[in-house]
Amino acid sequence: MHSILSSVLITLFAATNVGAQVARDTQADAVKEIGRLIRERLDAYGRADAIAWSRFVADDCLCATSTKAALQREIATRLSNVKNWLGDIVDLEVHVYGDTAVARYRVTEYSELASQRISFQVWRNETHVRRGGVWKLVAGGESEIPQDPAVAKVDPKVYDAYVGQYEYAPGVIDTVIREGNHLLVQVTGQGKEEVFPENETTYFGKQQDWRMIFVKDEQGRVTSVRFRQHGQDFIARKIR
Repeated sequence: MHSILSSVLITLFAATNVGAQVARDTQADAVKEIGRLIRERLDAYGRADAIAWSRFVADDCLCATSTKAALQREIATRLSNVKNWLGDIVDLEVHVYGDTAVARYRVTEYSELASQRISFQVWRNETHVRRGGVWKLVAGGESEIPQDPAVAKVDPKVYDAYVGQYEYAPGVIDTVIREGNHLLVQVTGQGKEEVFPENETTYFGKQQDWRMIFVKDEQGRVTSVRFRQHGQDFIARKIR
């Protein structure tokens, strides 16, 4: 009796392991397939091949602020002396949930007109759905990664005047710290982050669109900091 039960349990355990392995293999295959389709779609866009590009996109796609039809027209009517393409896919992450997959990756977009070229990096978020055994893009959006300004040459001794705590509201405090030749800021409840000088009083975080601007009074004492984002300021007074 015991040997029969043991055989049944071993069989069930083996079947469970096989099922789990099949599920992992299926997941891995889907992740690989999504990555390949994204690359092929981006390459079709770069070639201005609107027909090939359209094969990867569902007709009802919520393509950021546009539609499949509008984007297809834009690709098809691109002037021959205008080039648009996308570079390597970086930090690709894909999660598959049955017949739905979400993907996130970073990519550099290039535009060239005659000998003039511009480029910028974006994060892209996409949703893909498997229809009739084929993965199609059904939604996508992107956010531009800010380009950092040049780091100004500033004597680290000026950091000493900025060290302290700055209060935006009760319990909401920026703590500014100097560690050797580095200036760091720690927001209440968060970790420390290094900030870099754009000039002697204005500082930025890498790949961030905000600025910290230290404000001095007529005697040259630091009295507050302005956290500037989207052209608007939060002001924190120095409390110690």
